[in-house]
Amino acid sequence: MQPCYKEGYSLKRVPASISYMQFVYHMKPNQMVGTVLFPLNQLKIKIPKAYGTQITKYIGRESLLDESIPLLNCKWGDVLHFSPLNPKVIFQSLCEQGIHLNSATWFQVPISLLPEAKTMLYKYENDHVDLSNNQIIPFNSKMYNELKHLPLETLQYYKDSAAKGQKPLLFHRVPHVMTQTQIDIDHCQLIEWSD
Repeated sequence: MQPCYKEGYSLKRVPASISYMQFVYHMKPNQMVGTVLFPLNQLKIKIPKAYGTQITKYIGRESLLDESIPLLNCKWGDVLHFSPLNPKVIFQSLCEQGIHLNSATWFQVPISLLPEAKTMLYKYENDHVDLSNNQIIPFNSKMYNELKHLPLETLQYYKDSAAKGQKPLLFHRVPHVMTQTQIDIDHCQLIEWSD
């Protein structure tokens, strides 16, 4: 898997003399209300109608929402999930496998908006979701680099899904950046993954 973090795991350290903006990505919810992204469990209370739409992503995987996340001492549904990979790479890889999805808009979120004390990196090195301590590591913005390629395991999963005629989970085996807070995305750039 291509590195996105270094702590025995993988993010290439960028010399202090070189500085450039780093991002994580989050798909813009359909019919989004306001400018704040909420974790699902907060969304359920604050905007129940939006929660009803967003929770459909977990049909057949509902138990995942109650999985505990070490170090943050919360549940999967208590965090926002971000991709460390530009969604255009995901879209292109899906198309190469003959999987064609609708256009989608994504927030390009500067990592400076993520509070490090409440943010973790989930390495997602197994085919099943494994939130054990060796899979969750503290987020360090000084050592973070965006991924440039999908993991080989994800590409194979897309290929297998296409062969079976199944719609794949977009982030299977892709590391996740998880933050236990809401994020105001008012000034974040929007990108289309199909551009």
